[in-house]
Amino acid sequence: MVSSPTADEKAAYAKITAAMDQAVQYYNCYTNLTRTEAVSYVPSVSTADGTTDNRAVGSIRFGSTDSMNYITAMHEISHTMGIGSAAFQKLIVDGIFSIIGSANFGNRSFELNDELAIGVYDAELAAQLTRDFETDIKSSNRLDAKTWPQQRSFDAKINEWFWDFFGEMF
Repeated sequence: MVSSPTADEKAAYAKITAAMDQAVQYYNCYTNLTRTEAVSYVPSVSTADGTTDNRAVGSIRFGSTDSMNYITAMHEISHTMGIGSAAFQKLIVDGIFSIIGSANFGNRSFELNDELAIGVYDAELAAQLTRDFETDIKSSNRLDAKTWPQQRSFDAKINEWFWDFFGEMF
């Protein structure tokens, strides 16, 4: 925090602290993960981001006040743990039980990859995740087998071929 924070900065840090406290409470309840996190308010960050950059300390930056909630904090904590930078998934069961994490439901994720998923029994969280998912769907473009090949660049196709062929080696 800056030495003489403005009222907006104080309000942002209060929301961030509450979000991180609740996220850590969930993680502490269901996991034994430990990590030092450097958490900051950076208004130029559009939502939030979390990274390790191969350092001992994780870094989480919150920007938008809409992102200052425990769901986003849990998501960013998973990134600082080195988990699933591209795929953060959620599963909602009966509107009350949510599984959140980067793990895919398959043997590779459960047995080989270092991925994480946490189950939370909380109707409020399930409702928020459902709203987030519906928002994502509204801003998504539908792809189908007919149009997908024309939408990918040659470089993307080469990259996909390479990782399909060599991905198991890395």
